[in-house]
Amino acid sequence: MLCLIVSGCSKETADLPEPDELYSAVADAAGLSEMIELTPEELQDIVGIDPEEYVDYAGYQASWGMSPDEIIIVRAADESKAKDIEEKLKSRVEHKRKSSEVYLTENLPIINAAVVQRDGVTVSMLITENIEDAQTVYNKLKK
Repeated sequence: MLCLIVSGCSKETADLPEPDELYSAVADAAGLSEMIELTPEELQDIVGIDPEEYVDYAGYQASWGMSPDEIIIVRAADESKAKDIEEKLKSRVEHKRKSSEVYLTENLPIINAAVVQRDGVTVSMLITENIEDAQTVYNKLKK
């Protein structure tokens, strides 16, 4: 199965709201509820993103363990770190996809539609059943 990961990379720095504001808009558009915020330690343990790589982030997972929903938006410290974070988020999607191949296969379509994109120093990973709505509102917030 092909994992559809969209990678948007722009040399121009997109003027995006802060990660928390982006997350709130995406979560509302996608109808996400009952999400658990990731601590900096969990972001590092789960995705491998170290605190010195970013200046701000919003990271959330579904509180219900069987749901694949996961939104991570990171404002990297610089362009180089943004590129590294983008690769780590792509690896995270691939890990979730491989895990779902043997457990909870019904989540594969949601994971396969995941979006990882980089806009300047803001890098995001959107995994949700309502990916189109989430992506639409995210793109509308780009100025």
